[in-house]
Amino acid sequence: MDNNKVEIEIIFTLFFNNYFIIFKLTFILLKMIEYSLKGAVTMVQPINISWSKTKKNVEQIISKYIYYCLSVDNGSTSNIQDNFILEKLEYTPITSSYINLNSEERKARIEFINYFRFSFNKLTTDERKIIYWTYLDKENNYDDRYIANNLGFSLGYYYIKKKETLIRFAYSLGVEEVSDK
Repeated sequence: MDNNKVEIEIIFTLFFNNYFIIFKLTFILLKMIEYSLKGAVTMVQPINISWSKTKKNVEQIISKYIYYCLSVDNGSTSNIQDNFILEKLEYTPITSSYINLNSEERKARIEFINYFRFSFNKLTTDERKIIYWTYLDKENNYDDRYIANNLGFSLGYYYIKKKETLIRFAYSLGVEEVSDK
């Protein structure tokens, strides 16, 4: 009888140990899947958006912003706060002979700059970093790998996030384009 009891205990122990190992491996596998999917996003693109036209509109607005900043803002577009917020630009009359813009044109440009900054500041911090490092920072020419690494993104996820950011920025600016389809 003792022999049978020992055999049953051995079988039970082996079964329990194997069950525990399978449970532990399953738990580890689930954790690995969860970690690999962390930050994975399914980008929901509005159905009627024309990506190429929308991207072109946003890039034109950004170029105009950069040029207008050169003409009326004494600060550098490369100087930004740690939280990547752009401050509102105030109009101050200038009587310098070096500036050929009349006061109405300067006011219009400052209004455009503030419209851009207001729209920019509505984005998330990561989105503001993507726009800033990709388009606005003219001191440092960061490539996509550097930006992705700095944000803690894989390069593939960065491209998804960059496209999503440009679409969100287009909506913030009010320059999204609807496709004809």
